[in-house]
Amino acid sequence: MTADGVLAPIGEESLFGGFVTIVLLRYCAAVGVGGGALLFAALPGISIGFPVAVLQGLGAGWLYRRARSLWPAAIVHMIL
Repeated sequence: MTADGVLAPIGEESLFGGFVTIVLLRYCAAVGVGGGALLFAALPGISIGFPVAVLQGLGAGWLYRRARSLWPAAIVHMIL
């Protein structure tokens, strides 16, 4: 596993799960998880992979809320 395969997921989950989602969770769970997922998916630009990235973001948001930790989402992100 390369540094990109480890550091990028940790950084992205810290930004989107640790900051964006938490800020948006102030409104409600759907806004927090959904908004974080949409912003995560839009990071590389809208492309054919956008729907898959939204689903990955929704899964990561769900994992974060369920575990109350970024690590499960970051580990899944490293695998995918």
